[in-house]
Amino acid sequence: MFFLILFTSLHPVVAVVSSVITLTSLSIERLLIVMFPMKGRLSRNMLTFLVVFSWVAALGTSAPNLKVRKKLEIQWRNRKDVWCDEIWPRFYTDTKCNSDQPGRKSYYVFLSIFMYFIPIVIMVVAYGLIGFKLFRRRIPGNGINHVNCVHGNARRKVQLLVHRKRIL
Repeated sequence: MFFLILFTSLHPVVAVVSSVITLTSLSIERLLIVMFPMKGRLSRNMLTFLVVFSWVAALGTSAPNLKVRKKLEIQWRNRKDVWCDEIWPRFYTDTKCNSDQPGRKSYYVFLSIFMYFIPIVIMVVAYGLIGFKLFRRRIPGNGINHVNCVHGNARRKVQLLVHRKRIL
């Protein structure tokens, strides 16, 4: 039973955090490839570092769950209920038994900022810059008007299709 408590508390957080860090790294790598095509891709050492970092960060981020997840039981007359729940340390703020859980607040604020808001901003900026750069580019070559006209017509068709998809 203890293994299930650890697995169910550790597995989802590790998977999500690792995925978020990997997707953010991919967006940055794609941005670098599009903006600096002659420079090349990231080195094998850097990619290895990013993979190891994503898993270490994922395990580190989920580590507080190992401490606060507890097995709870209630014995009824005819059955026994067993479940897992987060039991964060409580600190009493006044004499009327009002309490606060600052560890829980800070953990979830940390997760929200570093695993949601910052990666979203990085990905939106990266893919926005990629789209802007690709939209502004010209067809390589000597600039034959016919080819540019065909490319412009194809671009307008794609924009029209994308616009129709958004409306639907």
